[in-house]
Amino acid sequence: MEIKKESNDYIIKLNNYEVLVFFECLVKFVENNEIIDEAEQKILYDLDCLLESTLEEPLWKIIKI
Repeated sequence: MEIKKESNDYIIKLNNYEVLVFFECLVKFVENNEIIDEAEQKILYDLDCLLESTLEEPLWKIIKI
C-alpha cells in the first residue's frame, strides 16, 4: 500500500490482496456497521497511518481530530 500527493489529489495504490480485503471490509461495514476481521482491521490501520503521514498540517486543523 502506498499513498502520494500530486497537486491537490491523493493517489492510493493497493496491491491485489489489499484491494480485495478493502472491498470486503467496505461491504461488511455497510451491511453490519462493524469491522471484525483482523486482515480488514490491518488494511484500515495501514491506510490510516499512510494518510496521517501524508496529509498536510492545515487539513488536520480543518477536521479537528
